[in-house]
Amino acid sequence: MKIVFDTLSDEIIQRIVGELNIKIPSPLWNTSTVLWDNVLKQGLPGSVMTTPVAEDLAKLIEDSIKDKVPKYDKMIVQFYLWQGSSGIAIHNDENHGFGATIYINNSWHPNSGGWFIWQDKHNKEWKTLLPEKNVMVVNDEQEEHLVTAIEPYPPEPRVTIQIWGEINDK
Repeated sequence: MKIVFDTLSDEIIQRIVGELNIKIPSPLWNTSTVLWDNVLKQGLPGSVMTTPVAEDLAKLIEDSIKDKVPKYDKMIVQFYLWQGSSGIAIHNDENHGFGATIYINNSWHPNSGGWFIWQDKHNKEWKTLLPEKNVMVVNDEQEEHLVTAIEPYPPEPRVTIQIWGEINDK
């Protein structure tokens, strides 16, 4: 797992927040309840809302991170709103060339859940990361990972940009 600090410029973060402010009250969202395989929802009664990032903003994000991620043929960039009681069960992103997450919230309290936990492929140790604004986690070795359940009534959703690097043979 690769961790990248100060991933995006302040200007791009402001554009992300602006797009979120427009999209959050709109009916443009899908849900993990419908989209995700049952194994990813195991033990997690909440849902994660998803919607694509606008093409122009997705291109800015892609241009900002392409030298920090493995080679890919196509990049998919999505917003995820992690609602109360949501999370994601252990998995390894094996259906993608790589998976990456950029944390957007200004701050995230440790008691609110939403911890990113992964098993280091090399030494088998489990490691944790509390979401921190503008930090990107890149799963470039198909390491097992999960996100702990968000508290049932968080003051705000946990907000991330999810990125998938697709390779034509995958």
